[in-house]
Amino acid sequence: MRRTVTCAIAAALASTLGVAKANLIDNGTFDSGLDGWVIGESTDTGVQPGDGTALVGRFGPDGEAIFYQDFIIPAAKKRLLIDFDYAWGYERPSNPDFFFASLILDGMTEELLSESSDEGLFGTSVGFSGVFGLPAITTGPTTARIQFVTDERDNANAGTLIELDNVSVNAVPIPATMPLLAPGLAALAWRRRRSSLDRTIMISPRW
Repeated sequence: MRRTVTCAIAAALASTLGVAKANLIDNGTFDSGLDGWVIGESTDTGVQPGDGTALVGRFGPDGEAIFYQDFIIPAAKKRLLIDFDYAWGYERPSNPDFFFASLILDGMTEELLSESSDEGLFGTSVGFSGVFGLPAITTGPTTARIQFVTDERDNANAGTLIELDNVSVNAVPIPATMPLLAPGLAALAWRRRRSSLDRTIMISPRW
């Protein structure tokens, strides 16, 4: 499992950005089933509506379940605030299954989350929150994609799925307090692997 957690800097930045948001995702709460979402053509296992959730993967079959939505980033926006809740369901398998969340922009894929069932919390909803700096967007709206994938391995007697809910993507301005956080963010950028997007991520259980 690879998680990037930045503690005090993430908390300060996320709280500063928590104003004037408008979700760019349709039906992120899945109250209308899977409306607005697309199941990838190469999907081998299922994506199904749950009780106000999306169930990505299916008990039993091996293979990938790919689930995504395209959205428009307004012109001249500098940052995205991405949130979603997820929980591992069914049983912990003998061979690990995997869950991936990604942001796809301008032909580049930025990994938001990569987690194996060995380290996942079964039956516990976990909240993901990430702030991502964008390349300069000045000429017009830009299309991006948020994508979720489960990769189910060779497990004959156990199955897993991801219960997904409360997906939101918000374009947010750089706050006035950003200069105060710049030294910490610069240090994080130096330590992370090379990437096209600056990132600040928080992951926490929702009990």
